[in-house]
Amino acid sequence: MRKEIRFNRFRILAERLLLLVLAPALITLAISILQSFETGRSYIWYVFAATIPLVAIAYALAYTSIFEEYLHARHQKRRAQRFRKPCVLVLDGRIENDSGSPPQPIYTDRIPQQWVQSLRGNHPSWKVRNAPVCRIWELSNIDIVINPFGETYPEEEPGLYSTFSAVRRYVFAGGVWVNVAGFPFYYQHNPATNTSHLAGRAGQAREEQPGLWTYDWVPLIQDALPFVVPDMGPSVASCLVKQTPGEIEQFGDIAGKGIPSRADVFRAYPVETRQMQSLLRTDDDRRIVIGSVKYGDGFFLFVGLNIRGSNGGFEKALAAIGGWAAYETRAK
Repeated sequence: MRKEIRFNRFRILAERLLLLVLAPALITLAISILQSFETGRSYIWYVFAATIPLVAIAYALAYTSIFEEYLHARHQKRRAQRFRKPCVLVLDGRIENDSGSPPQPIYTDRIPQQWVQSLRGNHPSWKVRNAPVCRIWELSNIDIVINPFGETYPEEEPGLYSTFSAVRRYVFAGGVWVNVAGFPFYYQHNPATNTSHLAGRAGQAREEQPGLWTYDWVPLIQDALPFVVPDMGPSVASCLVKQTPGEIEQFGDIAGKGIPSRADVFRAYPVETRQMQSLLRTDDDRRIVIGSVKYGDGFFLFVGLNIRGSNGGFEKALAAIGGWAAYETRAK
């Protein structure tokens, strides 16, 4: 997003330069060249030769993709360098540095500090911190944000979803948001009041019987990614999981971590889910257990696991985060 904004500014500047300065100058030069045949002023040709490259550069910047491709390549190179030693923020469940109550994790029993300690242990060169959600927009160098609370997240303004909107802006601008378990953003938690509620909105109304209307519930994430709909089965399923050779090459070994080739799957995604890239899948190739979705310049990373005790889900989620960072360093 930022690189697109910068490029559009360059393009607008080039168009103005071309239309307001260089185009009139070229017309003046053309007239002067015609007059030089009578007056013998040869220096006009040198001025003309010096002006042509400026016109060509301005035209290329304004009306071709040459500079856009260059800026994209430069952006990808800088992004790859950042992800060699990424700055990772693990949410502590608060909005700001106050005494609010964090949410209770849902479909995961790991507390934020356990994620911080394990990531630091696995990746000593990473900068990993535990902080309130406000740090996402206060700091400009956060590469990865991990929501360790599973299906719930801290929301400053329940119903208005200002925190969720800030998360969307963060990802759209190039950040990576990791949801470690269950259905992402399914519940909202207000730390100030220590209350949790469903996050979303009422959808299409249906009249079940005369005078009795019901409404479909639209989860919050579907306002940003309407095609992301996980399996809404009611129970956790212990499944065989695997990776294709291509997934292992891109993201490293995830299936073999914890309990090899097995996971407690919950809220996995149909393998046909549009625009979702698989990191880990069920053995029957029907569900994506851990997948990424591009959003603007950034990515959402969704983990469809139930992380409990020693079931191996924690180790697989950690491996997916490490594998994603390694993938970013090689991305084109």
